[in-house]
Amino acid sequence: MFALAYQLTTLKDVLLRHCRSPLAFVMRHWRDGRAGAMRIGMHHGLYWMGCWLLFLILIPPGVMNVAAMTAVAVLAFVEKVAPWGRPAGLAAGALLVPAGVAVTIFPDLLPTVA
Repeated sequence: MFALAYQLTTLKDVLLRHCRSPLAFVMRHWRDGRAGAMRIGMHHGLYWMGCWLLFLILIPPGVMNVAAMTAVAVLAFVEKVAPWGRPAGLAAGALLVPAGVAVTIFPDLLPTVA
């Protein structure tokens, strides 16, 4: 449920747009000197703080299930690089909702649960 909710947020759109073109961000916000470098670094860092949820979600599959981690990595790559990345992300979010409900009701569906 949370996967789809996150996929539908404006925050996700902003982060994805920034992620797709970091060079455009640098060109638009460039400032000379050390203070300018610090300012652009802090500004850029704020965008990436929005990705904390993605990193939080990546930890359990990465530790417990290589196939799940690979699927998430492929999806993230497609969302970032492909021109149809946004619709792919929405479709993945929609597929994750019933999968999450099913796993909540039947935890044995997860191959990592003993």
